[in-house]
Amino acid sequence: MREYWLVDPELDLVQVLRASPEGKLVRVEELSAEDDATLTTPLLAGWHLSMRALFADPA
Repeated sequence: MREYWLVDPELDLVQVLRASPEGKLVRVEELSAEDDATLTTPLLAGWHLSMRALFADPA
């Protein structure tokens, strides 16, 4: 399985794309910090990343 994450730091947004059985990339998720979303992936069991943490201003 191929998976790609398109990260947009201007919009605090991550788009998740995965390869279909035909080999085409299909957007399966769009996650934002505003929605308090959490990124997970079947490629990394148990792994997760908060969009708020990802896009938090460094202090």
